[in-house]
Amino acid sequence: MQNETLQRLVDIEEIKQLKGRYCYCVATEDWATFQNLFAEDLQFITTDGTVHEPRSGFMAFHKKNIQDAKLWGVIRCCTPIITITGSDTATGIWSMEDLHVWPSSGGPRVGHHAFGHYHEQYVRLHDGWRFRQIKVVTDRMDPLEGGFGHKAR
Repeated sequence: MQNETLQRLVDIEEIKQLKGRYCYCVATEDWATFQNLFAEDLQFITTDGTVHEPRSGFMAFHKKNIQDAKLWGVIRCCTPIITITGSDTATGIWSMEDLHVWPSSGGPRVGHHAFGHYHEQYVRLHDGWRFRQIKVVTDRMDPLEGGFGHKAR
């Protein structure tokens, strides 16, 4: 029993570190590391319900709408509720706040400031925990002073 409890706590900490790397990679635009945080069979579900899968499909979407578009963003996540569901699976819910700003030539900032939750599924692979599914649920999204700007497609 004590070993099971200790393993559960270690797994939860490793999942917290995974989420921390996710947020850090977005802020620092470390896209090579970012890509390796996801299982090959990833499903990424955007706020409008669009599903991007597998990992290569999500990364193509991400490259076009974030990287190539030079969209700057920062994501803050806190207060996780992580449940170990099996020896190599887990789920999590994270409160989140994000800020995304489109490149502009001087005028007021264009983008959004959003609040909501990430609903996630994780899988332990040979090299550690990875995201298997991420669903972004936005409870509130406010435009910046220049408006929302481009919509991700």
